[in-house]
Formats: sequence, structure tokens, C-alpha cells
Amino acid sequence: MLLESPLTLDECQFCNLVSQNNGEDPLGSAGCYDQWLMMELPQPWEAKFWTSREELKPFVSLMSELISQGKLNKFRPLAIAPDKIYSEKGLTRVIYYYRPGELFTNLEKREYLLPLNKINDLAISLITSSNLDEFETYRKNSDNIREILVCTHGNVDVACSRFGYPIYEKLRKEYSDENLRVWRCSHIGGHRFAPTLIDFPSGRYWGHLNLEILETLINSPEDINKLRPYYRGWSGVSYLEQIFEAKLWQEIGKKWLTYPKTGRVIAQEKVENEEEDEPNWAEVEISYLELENQKVITRQGKLEAKKEILTLAKSGNNELFPVKQYQLNVNF
Repeated sequence: MLLESPLTLDECQFCNLVSQNNGEDPLGSAGCYDQWLMMELPQPWEAKFWTSREELKPFVSLMSELISQGKLNKFRPLAIAPDKIYSEKGLTRVIYYYRPGELFTNLEKREYLLPLNKINDLAISLITSSNLDEFETYRKNSDNIREILVCTHGNVDVACSRFGYPIYEKLRKEYSDENLRVWRCSHIGGHRFAPTLIDFPSGRYWGHLNLEILETLINSPEDINKLRPYYRGWSGVSYLEQIFEAKLWQEIGKKWLTYPKTGRVIAQEKVENEEEDEPNWAEVEISYLELENQKVITRQGKLEAKKEILTLAKSGNNELFPVKQYQLNVNF
């Protein structure tokens, strides 16, 4: 396997610049989640702020317990910073996105605007799917609003604030309108791909962004050929399937964004530590519903690691590590 010549730590201390200059492809780095819970929480956010917020302790305690019991899988809480236009004095916004079914196109949404002393109970109701009727008076109909969350969480990695804020600022000033809100958010994972964001309701991640590509991302998000270098993947499937999903998007074109879809790993090389080690090969499958004829199509492909890139996990860290870069062969 080839190992690319790296940018050394003497040349750069920002993890995202090391990643970008060493040619690391961001594709396959998106988180895979079925539920997202976003809360307006004032900054600053410490690196592990969820455990330090007194008002959220009952929710955080239950969330941790359910996760450890395997009863709350593929769940991601995020903080969003209050906004002088979007936010309302004395009220806190909570946005909940969830996967509507096995095959799906966009996440479904619930939004609430309620007093701070009620968000703990609401959060618990959302993750347990109980007593939601009690909060119906606080519901807001915002299904028409696209939400873009830009990671600016500098207390996790300085690259996110240093490079994320200019992206947030341009999007907020030039593109935000009645159908698009732009938020600063807490850590979304993958700070070496900063500046990075998530686009809802599609649940697509983007990274290694620059100011020039934002026009396409906002106004022509179906243009995968132009956007491909910045695509981290679709959160509806795991990191291995994300590579195949992008290939099918390129093949099928903008219709792909309207097709309900899902994916799975059929087989992969056995590794010692599934949390840390990447397989050298994997067989993956994507199924999607062709809306034109209401037919479910299943496609399969094989991923093989062809080279490794040396990259940096965290800005200021002193150790580069290798990540595999995959080649996809489509079987049918």
C-alpha cells in the first residue's frame, strides 16, 4: 500500500491544513445518526460542556444511561449558539431531527420554543418518545426551513473556530433568509476537515470548505461533480457506505437527492478494534427507491484500501497517523 509524503508538523500545526495538504479525501467521514437533538445554549462551550451544565444534568444522566444500555443508538446532541435575530428573549429553541424509516430522503423535524426550565423535560421526552403531547403548545412549524450548522467549537479544536467562523459569517450574512437559518454549533466530529458543516434536513456533511464554494453549496446543492471534493458523506449510512452513496449520486445525478435510500455493509475484513481500525476491504450495498416506477433497486460494490495518508487528529498534536483511502469497484 502506498504511503503519501506528508506535510510535516514543523510546517503546520492545524490539523485541517495537514489533512488538506496531504490529500486526505473527506468522503466517508460523516457521522451516522438516526436522531439529532439541538439546543440553543449560550457560549462559551467547554470541550465537554454537556456534563458541566447544571440545568441539563437529568437529561445528560439519562442519555448516558440509555446509550450504555444500548437503548439509544445513533443519537447526536448538539448545541447551537443563540442568534440575535432567530432567538427570542426568555425562550430556548430545541430542534429534533429523526430518521423517518429504513429508506428515506430527508430527516423529519420537530421544533420547539419554550422556557429554559422546560428543556430538560422536553429532551427526556424526545429521547424516550413519551409525554410529547405536554409540549405541543411550544411546537413551531418550521418544516420549510433549511438549517445549516457550522462547527465553530474552538475549545475542542482551534481549527474549528479559526476556519469555521469565516464560513459561518459569510453564510449568515449573505445567504440566511426566511427559508434558511445558519447556526454556529458545537463539535460535529472530524475537526481535521474544518471548516465543516451539516446541512439539514438532508443530513449531509461538508468539509475542507472555502468561501468560493458556498454559492454552489447553498444554491446548487445537487451539483455533486463540483461539490465532490468537499463532501464528507450522508449521515443516513455508515462511513463505508458513504463512499458508495457518493458514487451513485454522481452516476444518477440530481434525481438521487429525491430517492429514498439506505445501505449496509455485507462483509468486511476482520479487524482487532472496530472502533479504531479500518478494514483493508469491505463489500457494501445501497438500496434505493426509483420514484419513476416505484421500484427498489439494490446495488453492490467493493471497497479496497489502495493507499494511506498521514494526517493529524488534533491541532497542536505531535503525532501523525495513517488513514486508509479507498477505491470503489461497483459490482452491478
